[in-house]
Amino acid sequence: MLGFRFILILLTLSLFSFNIYAKKYNSKKESVSVLEQKKEKSDNEYKYVIFDISNVFWEKTLYEILMSLKKKIHIPFSGYVDLLECGVSYAFGNLDAKKGYEVLFKHMKKMPKVDVQTKCNLIWEQDCKNYIYEEADRLFKKYKSEGKILIAVDAGISELYNEFLKIYKFDYIFVSKMEYKDGVSTGKLDGEPCSNKYKYETIKNLIENKLQGSLKDAIFYANSHNDIPLLEHVGKPITVNPNKKLLKKAKKENWPIIEFKKLLKSN
Repeated sequence: MLGFRFILILLTLSLFSFNIYAKKYNSKKESVSVLEQKKEKSDNEYKYVIFDISNVFWEKTLYEILMSLKKKIHIPFSGYVDLLECGVSYAFGNLDAKKGYEVLFKHMKKMPKVDVQTKCNLIWEQDCKNYIYEEADRLFKKYKSEGKILIAVDAGISELYNEFLKIYKFDYIFVSKMEYKDGVSTGKLDGEPCSNKYKYETIKNLIENKLQGSLKDAIFYANSHNDIPLLEHVGKPITVNPNKKLLKKAKKENWPIIEFKKLLKSN
């Protein structure tokens, strides 16, 4: 009987000791978890800030901007069928950027570069100038004052950003380019559109090779699923007004999701 009581006491003491150890272990784990959270970088610790432009800096999506350009050039009725197909692909999030561009550009073949720029300037005046997000403007100025290296990267053609870049002085700009020969459009893209994997490779080459830095020291504000390859590699991915595919990815990866709404007041 005494032996049974002795064993019972030993088991009780062992269980009590185990509970104390478990509490200490869990407390230690919680402390480590808190420390890991504290180790997360603040914005001040990042060296590079990358901005998409369409629907991040200004309210319009790139598709909307290109449709505005479409209205300013003469397209035969048959051309609208091709563009409609691109619109459907865009809506489902599977538009091939290069194919979409060249469907549009073939109707701009032989157009002088000066005319292309004039039409793009009109788009800036009518669709972009008065539709800049106040939040993007404030962030740009904040990062500029902190001495960050500011990078603009967008799939739109270079002529769309001339006026915009006179206001916002980025350190580096990467956009898509229309091909010209003797000052006249060939109706094709010059190289690849600045989208998807090409966008990622371009920024990776800039930061890691030219600047001898790391993508982990970069913040990226983006709105499209085409930005996912780059978002997956930067230190701080931030989705702004994300489309459906990017929103789904952002929720899965627990990336910050923010919404820009307020427009900058015109001077």
